[in-house]
Amino acid sequence: CQIGGNLATNAGGIHFIRFGPLRKYVTGIEVILSNGDILDMLASTSHHNPDIKQLFIGAEGTLSIISKIAIRCSETAKCYSAALLGCESHDQVTSTLVIARHILAIEVMDLASASLVKSKLGLDCPLSPHPFYVLLETYSSDENQNIEKLYDILGLLEKKFGKVESAVSLNQTQLSQLWSVREHITEALRHDGHVYKFDVSVPLRKYFDLVDIMRHQIGSYTSTICGFGHLADGNLHLNITSKLFDQQLLHKIETILLDWLVKNGGSISAEHGIGFNKTNLMHAIKTTENLDMMKRLKAYFDPKGILNPYKIL
Repeated sequence: CQIGGNLATNAGGIHFIRFGPLRKYVTGIEVILSNGDILDMLASTSHHNPDIKQLFIGAEGTLSIISKIAIRCSETAKCYSAALLGCESHDQVTSTLVIARHILAIEVMDLASASLVKSKLGLDCPLSPHPFYVLLETYSSDENQNIEKLYDILGLLEKKFGKVESAVSLNQTQLSQLWSVREHITEALRHDGHVYKFDVSVPLRKYFDLVDIMRHQIGSYTSTICGFGHLADGNLHLNITSKLFDQQLLHKIETILLDWLVKNGGSISAEHGIGFNKTNLMHAIKTTENLDMMKRLKAYFDPKGILNPYKIL
């Protein structure tokens, strides 16, 4: 990742639960408009005028070229620790998010994701098979405080659900090992055939519902259907594989996806942008009024359509 690309999609990432969206930390910006004019908003500190710089963050380079930014950086912690939890239900997954306070990351993956990493890359999950896994990471200036925080969270979960299988990192090597399965899911998918990738926002209470619906409706046409992602902001990475690319299968997936997102208040893109692959999906889910406003902004800032053409609109 590079900062320009992150700004282009206003990416959240694994630490969203701790830091929030990237735009929150941008204090100033300089952009080059399509006619060559430079719009300098680096030194702007006014809180009374419209915050124009926000128009260019998340616009995927369609309104301007971001040339400079001023960004507020957070102090890094001295110690990090992690815990991997085996969860038996979706309720247990979402309860972890409610119970876990002041953490750095909370990632989730299903059994299909972990199993694929093992079968394709030979990386074992340190826990026995569970329908879902939640990975928590904590931070502080003291390693013992981190570990104590993780065990406190685990204790609260066990009060509600009974015994919870877990693995807690006691050093940096173990921390890396706990993250290993989650970080290698994308690589494992590439070894499983053609990958249909979707980065969507879903209501937290229905986080894995879309994965279950896909398995029920198109499971027989696919090799793997799995879900993982950043739980805190409802960012689900829905991944489906088949031996070879199949246009009819893609059409079925997109039809089911759009229908579900519209009915349940989801979004077609969470942090990876629209680009040109998702323009048809965005047009199906956005209102006419929203699309019209986006087109008018594009026409104003880029009347010749030369900035990142064919993207989004």
